[in-house]
Amino acid sequence: MSKKNVQGEDEFPSWPKQILAGFVLMLVHQAIVIPIAVFYSQMAAFGIALLLGLFVIIGGSMWFGPSMIYAGILAIAVSGTGGMFVYEYHLAAQGPVIKNISISEVHQHQEAKCWLFVDGQPRSELGGSSVVRTRNKDGGYTTTSYYVAPVVLKEWSKSHKVPLWACAKYRRPKSWKKAAGVGFAANPIDVGHFRSAVKNAKKMHGLKTFPDLHFVNWVESYEDELAERWNMAKYFVLTFNALWFIGMGLAWLYCYFDEEDESE
Repeated sequence: MSKKNVQGEDEFPSWPKQILAGFVLMLVHQAIVIPIAVFYSQMAAFGIALLLGLFVIIGGSMWFGPSMIYAGILAIAVSGTGGMFVYEYHLAAQGPVIKNISISEVHQHQEAKCWLFVDGQPRSELGGSSVVRTRNKDGGYTTTSYYVAPVVLKEWSKSHKVPLWACAKYRRPKSWKKAAGVGFAANPIDVGHFRSAVKNAKKMHGLKTFPDLHFVNWVESYEDELAERWNMAKYFVLTFNALWFIGMGLAWLYCYFDEEDESE
């Protein structure tokens, strides 16, 4: 396949212009979707990411060539998932922080997004879990595990209600072994699965809970968690944008050398 054939005999712009157009469309896609994920709704952002991605795939390929299919698919991935990471950072960095608080007082500060606790200990041995299976396009399944553990005081017993739940996605963190830690508000999109994990914990261990369940990501350091969330968001977005240039650059080189071979 020669460069001339790929361009359809000058039907589409040159490869450098295609690379630039695809990258600009990806940046516009991210500039629309990521703020929606952060300030409005992640579910809405994923839906808009899909619609705008289809526009890039269909409309872009008609105007600039088939290379826009690659740009559209990558834009959906980077904007949807990148928006989730940026939201996680924004949730931790922008929300009110309550310092020197007891876990028994969490319900008095529900507007906060982070709490620096002076007491409390996750009890992993009294935790529960929920496993969600998602069907793949190839017919297989992907499983995602959600874990919870009651965070309680030293004098707590099973006759008392659980004031707070530590929650985690994919695996139980090592920070659950640390007492008097830092709690970040759980991502609202995962709360339904954590509720299912609480039902599992109640059934297995006979626990009592408050009607209004409160979930936190229990970590050891406020500053370290912020830095980790920012790095995840930054590296994900930058890496996928770099993949665009690398992929399109390799395609351009292939067409260039293919044309050279045909000319000989």
